[in-house]
Amino acid sequence: MTEYQRFLKVERDNYSVAEAYKLEGELKGKLEGEIKGIIKGKLEGKLEIAVKLKTERMPDSKIAEITGFSITKIEEL
Repeated sequence: MTEYQRFLKVERDNYSVAEAYKLEGELKGKLEGEIKGIIKGKLEGKLEIAVKLKTERMPDSKIAEITGFSITKIEEL
């Protein structure tokens, strides 16, 4: 293998590693975004339920039990 061929091999290897890290970062970012979206959606759903139960005059302690929110959080709604 000539020095030029070794140089090309190193360059290709470096490029491959860089592309792999880039892809890994993109996938990680996408997954984190999807997870955050799911969590946000569930939280918004619970908040919506808590507000509806509060408008129906359900006791805050019962709303907290159903939604998992603290009584302080329920009182803030």
